[in-house]
Amino acid sequence: MELFEKKAILIKPIGEQEKGNVGYALKESNFKYLGNDWSKLNETVQELLNIPTSIKNENYLPRRDFNESKKIVDKIISLLS
Repeated sequence: MELFEKKAILIKPIGEQEKGNVGYALKESNFKYLGNDWSKLNETVQELLNIPTSIKNENYLPRRDFNESKKIVDKIISLLS
């Protein structure tokens, strides 16, 4: 996810092996943690959509549409409205 600067919203960890991901998510601007507080979903999605991206790997040539995450988020927002 980091290579492509994908954005992610993490919810309550499932199992001990996932607990480290919460701390990591809180350090990365492209990752947000909601836990069980779904009231912040819309605000969090908007925050992620407003973060600009720039592929860091100069040798990488995208061969597919990398706004797929935005399309998914837009669909989630439409379902919640």
